[in-house]
Amino acid sequence: MIRLYRRLRAAGVLGLNDRNANFILRHNPRRLYPLVDNKIQCKRRLQQHGIAVPELLGEISSQYEAGHLERRLAEFDQFVIKPACGSGGDGIVVIMARQRNGWGLR
Repeated sequence: MIRLYRRLRAAGVLGLNDRNANFILRHNPRRLYPLVDNKIQCKRRLQQHGIAVPELLGEISSQYEAGHLERRLAEFDQFVIKPACGSGGDGIVVIMARQRNGWGLR
């Protein structure tokens, strides 16, 4: 695990703590934290300024919509499901491939 961490670090990938302490906290006024903490709002703001972001396949805002998630994602083999508001990486599900009985989680 340490070897992977060092390779990622050498490639310029920041860890969550480093990102928060040295970039987010240092360069953003506290009043803007709710904007960057909400992935949907932040993505829209970045797009307005011409900054490339991953494609948003959809939003789920109710239990009812979550019940139809499989149908909504049927055409995709790979995708990531993330909670809209920051949770320190918790709740993120990475789908790597379609399998016979669903998708393969990573």
